[in-house]
Amino acid sequence: MIDCADPGTWTLRLSTAGDHGDVATVTLRDDETTHVDLDLASWLPGQLHGVVLRNGRPLAGERVTVVVDRGVDARVFAHEQHVPTTTDAEGRFHLRLRQGMCRVQWSRRTGDGSWTLLHAAGAASVETGRECDQTFELTTGTLRVRLLDGGGKPAPCVTLQLLSTAGKPQPLAATTDKNGVAEIEADAEPFRIEVLPRRLQHPEAQGEVGRANLGNPGALAALRLRLGDVKVEQGKTTDVTLRLPADW
Repeated sequence: MIDCADPGTWTLRLSTAGDHGDVATVTLRDDETTHVDLDLASWLPGQLHGVVLRNGRPLAGERVTVVVDRGVDARVFAHEQHVPTTTDAEGRFHLRLRQGMCRVQWSRRTGDGSWTLLHAAGAASVETGRECDQTFELTTGTLRVRLLDGGGKPAPCVTLQLLSTAGKPQPLAATTDKNGVAEIEADAEPFRIEVLPRRLQHPEAQGEVGRANLGNPGALAALRLRLGDVKVEQGKTTDVTLRLPADW
């Protein structure tokens, strides 16, 4: 029973631990009691039994994220739930989840302290009251970039952006060390390597661009300079040497 609600159209939302969603829309009128029957069958869980492999071997004892895609809600908002879990010694995990399409991501801290996000192949459709078995396969390699300045000398402390040309939306970042070398584990696929101009390497300068371009989330990306393309090979270290423009 909900008392003292104002007249009008309301959306009822159900929230549970780590999950939420719209379950009904109701119109309230003055001096009337409105009854709503809720069908919550889709909120009953199914079970996912997953195995995560990294280049064919179990990803043992690592924290991964299961991303549950439930399409769009009544307001046409995308609805995703991110569920963290830890694999056992054989790369296995077990979860009770509300129905949806499940994929696995793995975040790793790189040598420069930043994070890299890796995406596993494979997807599992979890259904209410059923059990689902799925293998998720990470196919990764190591990319090592040697960055030179316009004069051919090592370029330290430069942050590179790695943009997947396979359609994955989130770029990876790696910063060169004192020898101008950046190393990162990445999905085994093609990447385009870009860099922000020297004047925008510091986060404060990037923030100024964002504040000056409110409503234009792509303003900073439009300023990146393209350095080259590379394909990361599975289970191998791919070496590439790139050079910054003289006036970058």
